[in-house]
Amino acid sequence: MYCSKCGKEVRDGAAFCPHCGVPLAQAEPEEYEYEEYDEPAVAVRKGLSTGVIIAIIAAAALVLLAGILAFTSLTHSKQQAQIAQMEAQVAQAEAEAEKAKQEAEKAKAEQQTAQEQQIQDQVAQEQANAAAQQQAQASQPQTVNNYYYYGTGYASGSYYSSVKSSGYLWPTDTQYITRADLSGYDSDTVAAIRNEIYARHGYAFQTQRWKNYFGSKSWYVRDNSCTQSVALSRMNKIERANVDTIVKYEQDMGWK
Repeated sequence: MYCSKCGKEVRDGAAFCPHCGVPLAQAEPEEYEYEEYDEPAVAVRKGLSTGVIIAIIAAAALVLLAGILAFTSLTHSKQQAQIAQMEAQVAQAEAEAEKAKQEAEKAKAEQQTAQEQQIQDQVAQEQANAAAQQQAQASQPQTVNNYYYYGTGYASGSYYSSVKSSGYLWPTDTQYITRADLSGYDSDTVAAIRNEIYARHGYAFQTQRWKNYFGSKSWYVRDNSCTQSVALSRMNKIERANVDTIVKYEQDMGWK
């Protein structure tokens, strides 16, 4: 630029002329036109709103609740399956126990029936044997070997016709006795029938009960020398067989 007074060149922007000192008028700055450029889009991070945060929390809560419900449902299903399995096992065990019980009761009933049938067969066989023996004995003369007949005043006559007034229990010297014959009597009566066989031969009883019982019979003649072996030697085979039958019966009944 140039000084308006002295005309000398002055540097641009000087406030005074360095040559003449005149204040210089400031020139207006030139205006420049700038080209307009599109600014690049810049992502601006903004804070989340309260509604969005609440929505996120609610969504997360729903997801968590759904997971809990799914887990609970799965656990419940497993528990129900385990309970059903246990109930099925218990029912099966009960059914097997009931089946075993029924089989045991059936086996017991069959065993009892077999035992009863065996006893019936045994009684029937004994009765048949007794009948056969009686038939065989009927065809042969019987030898009377009762000590009663050797007593004073009893050398003759029938034993049973003579003692019927004072009583006797069973004609065990002439008739075979069976278990069926004894089944209607109690233990005392059966013992009396057995001891009557011995008393008929003068057996010297040591028990006071039998001393008193047979001592009251008019037909009983006590032989102090008559022991069990002596009495057995005086018995006929029918009497000995009857003694064995009665003793076996008493043992089976638990009386001896």
